[in-house]
Amino acid sequence: MIATQEKMVEVKVPLTYRDQCAHLLIPLNKCRQAELYLPWKCENERHSYEKCQYELLMERMLQMQKIKERASLNHSQSKGAAFPNGDVKIDPPTTKPEPLLGWEFLHVFQLCEVEITLDCLSRDYQRLFIL
Repeated sequence: MIATQEKMVEVKVPLTYRDQCAHLLIPLNKCRQAELYLPWKCENERHSYEKCQYELLMERMLQMQKIKERASLNHSQSKGAAFPNGDVKIDPPTTKPEPLLGWEFLHVFQLCEVEITLDCLSRDYQRLFIL
């Protein structure tokens, strides 16, 4: 049974919980309110809701794994021949990378600010921070 949008609005299910398991959350919340949120009450409802959430998580992880496998397969086919050990031969870039400007530069600097030295930045950008 899938909970309708009207039903979720009626019982005030928060937007973040309106997923495929909302139909199990509605009776769980009713039971929790009736039992004053005692942790040893409503165990069956809670177990079924948590099981549904776990199954959704496993489905999403499986989908993400398939997407990554397809991407790595496409990447290996487009970049060149694969070595026998599974490594992929990547052709060197033929164009010079564009310089970082504006927020891109700040983002790189934020990634590097943990380092005491600015070794992860190029020499051109290091000169900007030398006093």
